[in-house]
Amino acid sequence: MNAAHYKIILRDLPANKSDKKAIYLYCLINGVKKYYSLKLFVDLAHFDPVAQRVTKNCSDHITINIKIKSFLNTAEGLVNAADNLKQKASLIELDELLRTGNYDRQSFTEFIKKDIEQFKSNYKYNTIRKYKSVLAILQAYKGNIPFIDVGPVFWRKYEQYLKRRENNQNTIQKAFAVLNVFLNRAVASEVIKTKSLTNIKVAKGESLLKYLTIDELGLLEALYKTKLSKQHERALRCFLFCCYTGLRFSDIRALKYKNIENNSRIVIKMEKSPKTVRIPLSNFALELLPVVENPLPEMNVFRVYTNQPMNRYLKQIAQNAGIKKDIGFHYSRHTFGTCSIEKGIDVYTVKEIMGHSNVVTTQIYAKVTSTLIDKEMEKWNK
Repeated sequence: MNAAHYKIILRDLPANKSDKKAIYLYCLINGVKKYYSLKLFVDLAHFDPVAQRVTKNCSDHITINIKIKSFLNTAEGLVNAADNLKQKASLIELDELLRTGNYDRQSFTEFIKKDIEQFKSNYKYNTIRKYKSVLAILQAYKGNIPFIDVGPVFWRKYEQYLKRRENNQNTIQKAFAVLNVFLNRAVASEVIKTKSLTNIKVAKGESLLKYLTIDELGLLEALYKTKLSKQHERALRCFLFCCYTGLRFSDIRALKYKNIENNSRIVIKMEKSPKTVRIPLSNFALELLPVVENPLPEMNVFRVYTNQPMNRYLKQIAQNAGIKKDIGFHYSRHTFGTCSIEKGIDVYTVKEIMGHSNVVTTQIYAKVTSTLIDKEMEKWNK
């Protein structure tokens, strides 16, 4: 059982020149105390400390009493729920409850939802999308999932569900990783004691790089020189620039004129790399830079569509170019890696340009190129 005591008190505020006092919730849980401001003020004569409410003499007594009851119920509900689960109640979780509102502390899905809402300003756009996607699939599988149900049996059933949805092994592994992220946060917030999926290992699937060959890249270069619609021209310009530089979608969206040094190279800190990379611009890349007189340093170099329309335009472009691949923007970075190796650029040079922390990552492109050569040489046998 948790040792807890909570009540509503009035406190003087030095900066408050009126006769009113500030209303606070005082909490003492397992030897730790804290005061929570209701951000409301009341005359001392209008507060009944025994009844823990504001009297009818106060003109706003109904609104204030509703908030007082809400704060008291939140504290009481937290301790009662912890007692029922035989867990230790924590002021850390009470902080969260009072900031974001009550939620079912026994629900794993509800915890994920509240975490995303509360900390969305701390997450990157793609991270929020990933978390929301995982939550949506989890809720589609089973609307409300209590923490107590999240264990090895749950994961085996959920894994089979993901496979029936035709998710590949990498997608399943990422879904498992996201579940672990929120289980870790639940432990840190003392909502649960231990993480329930600790002994489960989910292997990554084989990484299949999606890229364009040098010949396919040439088809897009030729198409770019023709008359295109405004949407297709802008999408293809961005895509080709990343094929020539190794930038990611997030990198080209963030690329500013201050990142272009002497009109000859890019100096930028990539989103997924801790170090600054320097990318010399080839003639092909230079031709794609928009012509702007006296651009401001903080101006974006390219006008980039959001991911969904960008990929839709690229699929149309590939079809028009006669490329039989369902391409998306992620093809560009892999295209740069494989084409650079195929053109004979040293793997360590490619590593530095792409911002890889380990050459093993870059060597994937070398392996792909070797496989491609073997496949092409097989044509002699036909």
